[in-house]
Amino acid sequence: MKTVANVLFVISCITYLFGQGNGIQKENSVKEQMELYKRNLKQDIVREDAIEIKLIKRIPSDTEIDEKEIYFRNLLYIYVDGRGHIYAPDPSLCIIYEFNENGKYIRRYENRGQGPGELQHPQRIYFVDDKIIVMDPMLGRLTYYDREWIFKKSVSLFGRYCIGIDKDSRIYCMNFRGEYIITVLDANGKIIKEYGVPLYPNKPQSILNKFFARVTPNGNVWIGYEALGIIRKYSKEGELEKEININEYYNEHMKKLIENNKKNDANDKMKYSPIIKGIAFNGEEAIVTCGGIVNQMFRINNDGDVIKAYYISPQFRTHYTCSEIRSVNNGEEIFYILENIDGERSIGIYGQGQ
Repeated sequence: MKTVANVLFVISCITYLFGQGNGIQKENSVKEQMELYKRNLKQDIVREDAIEIKLIKRIPSDTEIDEKEIYFRNLLYIYVDGRGHIYAPDPSLCIIYEFNENGKYIRRYENRGQGPGELQHPQRIYFVDDKIIVMDPMLGRLTYYDREWIFKKSVSLFGRYCIGIDKDSRIYCMNFRGEYIITVLDANGKIIKEYGVPLYPNKPQSILNKFFARVTPNGNVWIGYEALGIIRKYSKEGELEKEININEYYNEHMKKLIENNKKNDANDKMKYSPIIKGIAFNGEEAIVTCGGIVNQMFRINNDGDVIKAYYISPQFRTHYTCSEIRSVNNGEEIFYILENIDGERSIGIYGQGQ
């Protein structure tokens, strides 16, 4: 028995030491990441003409978290209506939080179920006239409410995934693996048209065909292929109007570094090509969020030209996605950013020159 005890003691010691070793390795790994991060921040990694946007406020406030018991478990998107009210649907909790234009909590809508006006997995929100429209992929339908969350009607999507509703109440859905990637429905859910082909039609299952898509009020569809940095714009009639490679735009700056005898810096930065993380709109102009060492946003006008670049000076291990942008009375642009800081999610309201 004593021998067995000794063996177990030795095994436990080895296990402990191995665990300690792993802990040291992980700690060193984090330190190395931090050093790499700091080094890249010191360098001019954003475009010379990029505009920095800065935090104005973060919601919910600490007081509201405690008093109102607001907790974001799994925010995927945030939305802002014409009044500036901010909506945060949390699919995991089956709750939609509503804040006013100043970020102050107003109310939450939680009505779990499968009946009229009830939800299971609220994910996206759209606004047409005076209606709030919630897309629930688990129930496969759109549910329409008035501004006071009074139920009005439902429209079945028949397994389709809604990406937006235009000002004429037409419903746009996407399909990753179909012959056509966009399906347009009328206000009652009847198919009007289908258009758009996958980026790689011969590889329907490829992750390279995965995309983000959003719809402008006029019915233009912007598609961002996440892994490739490619943006496509389709007109309301379903015609492919533009294809933009964000990586090429980003790398113009890297070429300038090479021309200015900063070849090593440029080669190092070339490893961090932008990956598309989201699409927002200000009117008909698209704001495309790209990830990398520094989160950047590129403004693309209705003609498909990249006309501006923005960036946030981030914290280490923080991810940002611009979900909405709007202009306030003095013409200043306000950015609504979904933040993920070490797994904790919040909504940041950002502006220029704050």
